[in-house]
Amino acid sequence: MIFMHIFSSLCVRTLTNRAHAIGDELAALFLLANVCLMVMPAAVRADETTGTARIELLHLWRTPGEQAALHVFRDALSDPSMAWFDTPVQGGATGVRKQLSDLLAAEAQPNIIQWIPSEELNQLFDLGVFRTVDTVDEDFADKLLPEIREVAETDGVLRVLPVGIHTYDFMAYNRQLFERLGIELPTSWESYLALGPLLAESGVPLLSVSDENWQLTAMYRTLMISEFSKEEVLSMARGEADLETYRNRFETTFEILFELRRFAAPDREDLRWEETVARVERGEALSILLGDYIVAAFDDPDKLICARSPQSSYIPWGFDSFVFTHVDDPVLLQGQTRFAKAASDIDNIVNYVMHKGGLPVISGVTPDQLDRCNADTLVAWQKRPLLWEGLLQGKNRIMAMNAVIVTIWRDETITPAQAAERVIDAMSRP
Repeated sequence: MIFMHIFSSLCVRTLTNRAHAIGDELAALFLLANVCLMVMPAAVRADETTGTARIELLHLWRTPGEQAALHVFRDALSDPSMAWFDTPVQGGATGVRKQLSDLLAAEAQPNIIQWIPSEELNQLFDLGVFRTVDTVDEDFADKLLPEIREVAETDGVLRVLPVGIHTYDFMAYNRQLFERLGIELPTSWESYLALGPLLAESGVPLLSVSDENWQLTAMYRTLMISEFSKEEVLSMARGEADLETYRNRFETTFEILFELRRFAAPDREDLRWEETVARVERGEALSILLGDYIVAAFDDPDKLICARSPQSSYIPWGFDSFVFTHVDDPVLLQGQTRFAKAASDIDNIVNYVMHKGGLPVISGVTPDQLDRCNADTLVAWQKRPLLWEGLLQGKNRIMAMNAVIVTIWRDETITPAQAAERVIDAMSRP
């Protein structure tokens, strides 16, 4: 017993130090967590519920629209025997991972976590961080879109509970400005950028944008869609492609990026994404270029004109899901079981997407079951090549590229050729 207490204390200190030291290197942290948790006594909750089921959910949904989407599942579980506690965190998916690391170190991991899957998912299961989802109806996996099932299921067992797809080649325009100025929907970056001077005469910026790292890199990655095929992007990410052969196309993407900066709204330093969206809804900018999750931040989606980004040749996508942690408490286990039932209900999934934007993960949905923006996304999904962004996450070349985009954006003296050189140099380093 003395050894166990000493080792438990050592694990907590070590895990906490490692969590701050290695940042996103979660696999290494979770490997240590797995060893520690095998010998640590189960954590005792100070505020135990008297009900029969309890949900402790960690997620990244802070805005009212995102909260409304999450509450579709909460409301489906509303009864006296269910206790619901959810914790939204700052910092997006990275913030969720960091918070989970800290909770593991404190022996207080939640029983459910909102997760955006990538290739690292299987590693985390192999390390024992998450458990499989085995309490949904037997035919639920059969209802999933093939692209989702391929990622969510391993050896016939669901490892994540998927709920909604997001596409990232998405633009939204302020409908009132669009109609008042008599603008036609741009079909190329050239025609889109040509709107900049016209709007400047009216005192309206072309684009609402933030230089917050993840927003800016997401926007730049969307520019790449018009210059690089999905096969080329994958080859680039895997370290297979000769980057020098792409130099001219990198220059083209930076020519577009710098023109976007020229016509972008001012006061954009570290602007939260929901405020970036709000500027478009208020008519303070014509458009925004981010994923279709931005629909959740609009008070009135009818004020939008939704479209794909100009010259989009394929659709990059990811999906929202939930993962379950290993817990022994019967109350927490029952919470997982009941949550799985609610989050795998087809009507709940469609209702969730109506609030959150994007697409349901299930097959058989038709455009008339969705609102205008989501219906347009479904039509595009069915017609265009698809690229799961999870294949790019954690790849050294992609991370290196993302790391220099913000500094390039903020340096107004750099030329497109110099920017291309900087990106190629960063991506070429071991």
